[in-house]
Amino acid sequence: CIAFVMGVVEGARHQTREQLKAQPYAFLVHGEPVCLPVKWGSQTLTDRVVNILENEPQVHQYSAVSGVLYALAGDSTCYPT
Repeated sequence: CIAFVMGVVEGARHQTREQLKAQPYAFLVHGEPVCLPVKWGSQTLTDRVVNILENEPQVHQYSAVSGVLYALAGDSTCYPT
């Protein structure tokens, strides 16, 4: 799971590297920036994704890659809510 989640994050990040380079875990989802806490490592990122997948069955309709991005987008720190 860790390798898959990190592959998705790195793939998404690669597409927006120049735009969001100040954030180590940053990417765009539907054109909106997603920024994740710098202190999170691969285990925390994976734990967050697994938690969402286990507790929010509506996510199951998405592809595996989209499910990971959706799960992490909910934890974005780009804009305070």
